[in-house]
Order: sequence, then C-alpha cells, then structure tokens
Amino acid sequence: MRSWMTLLVLGMISSLVVAPAAASADSPAVPTEVTSIVATAYDEWFDSLGVRQTCSSSVTITYEQLDGRRGEYRTETGQVVIDPTDTTSGMAAIVVHELSHHTFLACGAFADGDFTTAFYAAQDLPDDRDWFDYATGWSATPAEHFAEAMAVTIHGAGEGGIPVTEETTALVSRWLAGAPTTPPAVAHDPVPYASPAGPEVASGAAETGGPAPVATEPTQPTQETKLAASVVELAARTSLSVLSLTRGRIQGPM
Repeated sequence: MRSWMTLLVLGMISSLVVAPAAASADSPAVPTEVTSIVATAYDEWFDSLGVRQTCSSSVTITYEQLDGRRGEYRTETGQVVIDPTDTTSGMAAIVVHELSHHTFLACGAFADGDFTTAFYAAQDLPDDRDWFDYATGWSATPAEHFAEAMAVTIHGAGEGGIPVTEETTALVSRWLAGAPTTPPAVAHDPVPYASPAGPEVASGAAETGGPAPVATEPTQPTQETKLAASVVELAARTSLSVLSLTRGRIQGPM
C-alpha cells in the first residue's frame, strides 16, 4: 500500500515511542462500574495477545465524553478514550476493539503481506482497498474489520456490527500466537489461541497484566526502534484519505 502524510507519521512515531504502559488513567467522575469493566477488558485483551504483548504494551486508557461516540483510539498520544457516560452494555467489546487499533499499528500488522492477503480474503474485502480507506464508510474499512475481528476473537463478541467469519477468527488466533497466517489446508478447524512459552514474568509486574521489563542484548533493537520502524513502514504502505485519522483519531462504533 502507498503513502501517508509526513506530519502525521512523525507525530505517530513520537507518541508510540513515549506513551507509557498502563491500563487506565481514571478521572474522579468515572463510575466504579465503568472502571471495573474497562480494567477487566484490558486484562482480557492483554492476556490474549500472545507474541504481540510486547509491541502492544505502550497504550493508555482515558475517559472523556465523546459526543455520542462510544470510544476512539488517538494515534498522536497512543490513547484509547472511552466515554464513561455511555451505557455499560457492550462496553468491554468497545474497549477491546479500540485497544486492538493500537496493536494493529504498534505491531505492524499492516506490514505483513501474507496476513493482509489472508485477512482481506477471509473478510471478503476488495484487495485494492487500503487499510485506512474510510471512503466507503466505517463498516467497510479494513482497519475497523481488524479491530472488530480482534474483539470477536478475544472477547467473544463485537459491538460495531461488522460480521466476522470463523476463518477470520482462526486467522487472528494464529497471528496472535505467531503461527503462519495462511491455513495448512483449504478446510481446517479454527486454531485455538495458546500462549507461547516465554521467559517468566518477574515479580512486581503490573497487576494489569503488563510484562515486567526484560533485559536485552545491546545488539538487539529497542522497542522504540521497532515501533518507529512500524510507523515508517505504515507510511510506506498505507494511503490515508479520511479526516478522522488526519486528526490523529480512529473513531469507534457510533
């Protein structure tokens, strides 16, 4: 996919690199029921990320009235924003959906050609439509299909009304587990998500499920470098023609 606005790319690089890892930043007006739903949804999302945990960790959740929108992801700050005045029905699915926009960008799903091809086929999306092409509407945008597919795969249900096929949930499960994105046969059962073996989490890790820092060899690229590279790759592959993203926001279900 094609080019992106340089200014937005630079803004995304700085926000993704510096955004702290946290489950939520509460405001005094947020009901306890809402913070409980959001914290539980965050843990459900993070615990299901498999090999995508590290690249997804730099995200925050904040609360704000959104004029009828239920949630949104802000690329310039790496923040998910939830409207605490909205109904709590379906709120957990909204949280997972918006967090999944961060995973999509920070983990570079857009840069995986095999995954893109398989995902578009599974969701019956036109192969010439860019991930962030909102021209035909929110529910026809591939990036929104990805976030909704993550919600269905992780939470068991979405809230945006985008149909998600069993083939898609199987594909997303394989992607989270780090397995090949293409199925081993034309017909196969969905692959259940299984957390891959990895280093033990050190004591004192955040209660939200975030991983404790792990020392790396000096020659290993830093997380900041990987995130910056992902954003640059997105700029090279994705054209952006919608105002919601040029403002640095990906709007959630209305």
